[in-house]
Amino acid sequence: MRRSWIVRAKQLSIVLVSVCLLMPAIARAATCMTPWGMPVMEGQFVVAYYEDRPGPGRRCQSEMRFCNNGFLSGFYRYQNCVEDNGCQVFPWGYIPHMGSVTAYRNSIETGGRQCESQIRYCSYGHLNGWYTNQHCTAM
Repeated sequence: MRRSWIVRAKQLSIVLVSVCLLMPAIARAATCMTPWGMPVMEGQFVVAYYEDRPGPGRRCQSEMRFCNNGFLSGFYRYQNCVEDNGCQVFPWGYIPHMGSVTAYRNSIETGGRQCESQIRYCSYGHLNGWYTNQHCTAM
């Protein structure tokens, strides 16, 4: 009986030692952690962004980061990205992307001439057109 107990104890200790040695490798390979604290399972991927707010006229840059053996590939650090493609232009201030303003050729028109205007559109941080006056008065 005692011999049976010793054999079983040895078998159990071998199993326990095997499990203990394998556990860290299994746990390490099971998940990766993103810079923003989200776990990514082994073999899965997450989309990450180079910056969170690229600034007027710049686009969001993304990459897929894969979890492989507990290591997350890639370098981009942000979970979200918001493009601010508006225009900051004097004298109107901020104009959102695809927003528009009415601009005038001159600020004052004399001799019975009418004010000449154009619609200027903001697209990806660039305001088209060339008229620069916010107001015009015909005298």
